[in-house]
Amino acid sequence: GRVPPDARTGGHRRCPPVPAAAAAPSAMLRFTTGSWWSTLFVYYGGVLPNLLLPAVLYLAYVYMLYQCCMRTQWVFTSDGISLIASSATFMLVFRLNQCHARLQSAQDTLVTAMCSLRSVVSLTCSVLNWRQRHGTLTEAEREATCAIKVHVCRLVIAYALSLKYHMRLADMMNNEMAVAPEAMRHTLADLIRIKRLLTDFEAELVERVCGVYEEEVQNGFSCCNGRGAPGLLVDLNRVRRGQDRTERFNIMRPHAANGDDQGGCSLPPLILQLLRAVLLEPLCRPWGFPERIMNLMEGHMTLCSTSFQRMNQMVMMPLPLPYIQLCKLLLVVFMFAYPMSINLEHGIWGNVIIPSILAMTLLGFEIVADFMENPLGDDSSDISIYELIHELEVEVEVIFDASDVDTSGVVESWHRLGEQYGLEGGCRLLSKERPKEGRRRFTDFFRWAPLPAYTVQYIRAQSSEVTPVHERLLLQQACADGGGGDASSDSESFGPALDDGSPLPRAQDIFGIRRCLELKCELPHFGPAKQQATGLAKVDTQAPHSFRSVMAGAPPPACVAGGAAEKWRQQRSVRRHHEGFAP
Repeated sequence: GRVPPDARTGGHRRCPPVPAAAAAPSAMLRFTTGSWWSTLFVYYGGVLPNLLLPAVLYLAYVYMLYQCCMRTQWVFTSDGISLIASSATFMLVFRLNQCHARLQSAQDTLVTAMCSLRSVVSLTCSVLNWRQRHGTLTEAEREATCAIKVHVCRLVIAYALSLKYHMRLADMMNNEMAVAPEAMRHTLADLIRIKRLLTDFEAELVERVCGVYEEEVQNGFSCCNGRGAPGLLVDLNRVRRGQDRTERFNIMRPHAANGDDQGGCSLPPLILQLLRAVLLEPLCRPWGFPERIMNLMEGHMTLCSTSFQRMNQMVMMPLPLPYIQLCKLLLVVFMFAYPMSINLEHGIWGNVIIPSILAMTLLGFEIVADFMENPLGDDSSDISIYELIHELEVEVEVIFDASDVDTSGVVESWHRLGEQYGLEGGCRLLSKERPKEGRRRFTDFFRWAPLPAYTVQYIRAQSSEVTPVHERLLLQQACADGGGGDASSDSESFGPALDDGSPLPRAQDIFGIRRCLELKCELPHFGPAKQQATGLAKVDTQAPHSFRSVMAGAPPPACVAGGAAEKWRQQRSVRRHHEGFAP
């Protein structure tokens, strides 16, 4: 049939967007929705951790104010207080609705991105497998189709990882003066994980534009990484040339000269460009696919690009500052003015308890809105992109095997089913599958490597069931008080995994993720990547250190203060002198 004019963009048919009601991602902290106990008294992941201290302080303030009014018999008039309360409530509820809409939009955008990536893999594997079944291909051509499928699978997973990596960087850019070392460690671990899916030259491209830097300490102090440690910053999508260059150094390129890597770039568009180049390779080849298939591919990649831009906008463009400022001003004015217009005849209940409950209700609106304003962050209430990536990895493996090694069994089962229905003649017209010899499995090219221990703990804290999280927190505290063991290292992985012999019992959590995909080969950059991951696992985020030194394979000793910090700075100065940098 004819394609409607509004369904075309640049001559290509657009893929329909995924409906919002399609299966929104459940990659968040789980809880029993029908249980009052598990939702009313939950601590981790709820509003109570952020509300308890303000509630206690405000209760003390209201009680002291009540005692003063009782002694002096002096109160303000209540005129206008109800109007202030109504205005504050309206503004806060409206802001809460806007932040909830951002959460829903983030879920729909992630669904669209993951469905598009999955469709790219499925189309590639299906079309290339169809060529093998309906054409006479040489051994070299069959290897070419297999190579294309491997490239598409690794770049699709790398693109999904780059989304999480970029969301971290975007969040850091919004809080440039407060880049936490722990957040930087997770960011660098994501980048190393991406490198383990790329070739050596692709990994060099990614390192060059990664956008994470260290800069010199001002007056021996860094507000974001401790005393005596270099400052951490993120710089993306800005041109730095000539006099625009500053005293900063690319963390992932410790041996590069200052200024060579000034100004980074978003990784998702770069990896999407690599994916597009791979998909163009088999175009119009005897063993590839026809041009019209590229229309479908381009539609899915356009959706991936659009989803990335929407996600980036959610993080980089918060609600307008004047609106947020007005909400907070009204809340503060109400909280401090309302207890002054009390009626002393109502006693403690009407003058202390009720004002505290009202104030904490409005403050709870504000706290929940802050949680949901950036649904792609690292809070316990945010969407766990790691879980969606892992689900994509599992599905990619199944799709690859179904289009290659399992194809023979599938076609044979079609013939047997046709014979059961008396359709032998029609079954003879179906394609004849070639023998299983020469078929390749997904695990011939990829392997499941253990995740670093801190990444496993992060995933558990963000997307597990809330009750086991409480139990693990208590057990970890008990083991820390008793001197429990630490993580061990796995020689086959790019980072240390959790030790099964640790005194911490492995919780039976079906949402736990402990492994990720990486290429099953030894490329030149894999060795340094393993060393970098091992160095990240040994970093003490509470002590001054240089991530650039960790990426160079020689982390500095822990320097707390005084002579240790000065000695570390001298060693850094000597190293920079040998690398050709100005003192």
